[in-house]
Amino acid sequence: MIADLLTARRLLCASNLAYGVTADVRSPDDLAITPPVLLSREVIARLAAAVDFEPGSFCAHQSSSRAGIDAFLYGETDESAILAFRGTLPARLVADRDRLDRIFADWLNNARAHLVAGDRIGVPGYVHEGYAQSLDALWWGAGGLGELLPRIRLAVAQGRRLLLTGHSKGGALAQLAALRLAEGGHGRRPAAVHTFAAPRAGNHTFANAFEAVLAGSAWRFEFQDDLVPHLPPTEALWFAVRSALQGNESSRAEGFGEGAWAALKARSQAVGQIGSYESAGQLQFIDWEDHLRDGDTPALRDERVLRLVRALALSLPEVSRAHLPMQGYGYMDFLERKA
Repeated sequence: MIADLLTARRLLCASNLAYGVTADVRSPDDLAITPPVLLSREVIARLAAAVDFEPGSFCAHQSSSRAGIDAFLYGETDESAILAFRGTLPARLVADRDRLDRIFADWLNNARAHLVAGDRIGVPGYVHEGYAQSLDALWWGAGGLGELLPRIRLAVAQGRRLLLTGHSKGGALAQLAALRLAEGGHGRRPAAVHTFAAPRAGNHTFANAFEAVLAGSAWRFEFQDDLVPHLPPTEALWFAVRSALQGNESSRAEGFGEGAWAALKARSQAVGQIGSYESAGQLQFIDWEDHLRDGDTPALRDERVLRLVRALALSLPEVSRAHLPMQGYGYMDFLERKA
């Protein structure tokens, strides 16, 4: 089922705004300029107008622990209650000495990819250690999600749809938070989850639970040769990359096949019953011909890996550009054309 692209565009705008959250944000006007995502006050105003938060409904939170690397924003529209998680702080900000330590800590957090038991944050399966710590840091403490829950429940009781979103790391946090809200005794299943360029958040058990609980209401947007949605890599991906780099042209043309992917997934799941990372949610893939492909297949995975390997060999800057969420780049430009 294809996602509602109008809703997706609004949530991508909210995900962009989340990059401007700092410790002292009280309204969209207070959001920080965060190149390359938020380049000016005019850009922030345009994004805020597209989301259209009701006056007085906006709030934002940056964790006081963990070097302040974790953040979200929340606001209500006439129809929705939107919770958007901040992605990894852009490396381009390293010139800003006030944010330098936070940027390094944020990128190191992404590298804490050891799978840990999800029950520590109230979700099934095993999940990314760094992202689990991020969600926990945002949940507890003054101004955190735990304190926000009564307000969210009230908004839903008044008829608003709870929508969760995020770009990059923010998308992984949106998935973890969605399942925690639905299954962690909070009694609040999100109406929809839209992620953009999100890395994988957990293993097959987490992914299966996520898809069972949020069936028909969770979409992951991924664009062309964006590397981040392939991370952390699955065992199947490592196999595919090795085959792409070592195999001859005929073996590449034949692809890896349904059986190969299924066998690798089964073997991965059998390793200590933990397995490796698996993607969660309904894939909405923006392909190289500007078409939206609804759903994942082994053939599409083959094609994406082969093209990604080629793109990495030819132009790393182009692969990096594919990940960017703002106007002038793939995700936003596609939604602005198609929505």
